[in-house]
Amino acid sequence: MATAKESVKKVICASCDVSCSVKAHVKDGRVVKVSQSDNPLFKGHICMKGVYAPKGFAHPNRIRYPLKRVGERGSGKWERVSWEEAMEDISSRLTSIVDKYGPEAFAVSTSMWNTSTDMGLGRRFMNLLGSPNWISGVALCMGNTAAINRMVYGWYPFPDFQLTNCIVLMGHNPRRHSWVPVYQYIRAAQQRGAKLIVLDPRRSENAEKADLWLPLKVGTDTVMMMGWLNIIIENEWYD
Repeated sequence: MATAKESVKKVICASCDVSCSVKAHVKDGRVVKVSQSDNPLFKGHICMKGVYAPKGFAHPNRIRYPLKRVGERGSGKWERVSWEEAMEDISSRLTSIVDKYGPEAFAVSTSMWNTSTDMGLGRRFMNLLGSPNWISGVALCMGNTAAINRMVYGWYPFPDFQLTNCIVLMGHNPRRHSWVPVYQYIRAAQQRGAKLIVLDPRRSENAEKADLWLPLKVGTDTVMMMGWLNIIIENEWYD
């Protein structure tokens, strides 16, 4: 009996917001394996989340269709319904809430940057509804960084790990299976002689590997940075 041939596709891993370039091995219409890219720029940029993705895809408890609760809350009793029925039910419930209490009667929280779910539609939906009650992980993480970048030196620039001779990590701890490309770039830079300074109250993995670990008191990061800037300006070390 002939077996289905395995095909390999170049894809982007969506297990986190780093979005590494990887290869998906497909057989019988299912992803059976995820491996690292052949591109030398991305080789080695894969973590356990990407490697174990096929098991998540094939898990019997993975939710692939709308489910409607048919028992008491917490009983775990559900039935599968069509997308049309689900959307109609949700629309009807939301409409009644908005009509009675106004569009600010409920809130939406989603992290499309991290989960690659609605690609911004959740926020757009709240805009059209007329409610400001939308929040995501971006507001506590990448959003503030991007805002400062735009005001100072451009949209989210990437460090020049290949040429820099000094790397500073402020409360950031890239690990082998978290922020994988950054972890790899830092280790490669250190191998060629670049110095690593880590500002972190925790003795993190990168603090262990650092040339200089500065266990700052919480909330003093800005004081440290202003001090550094003052010394750089006074000594005219800026380029």
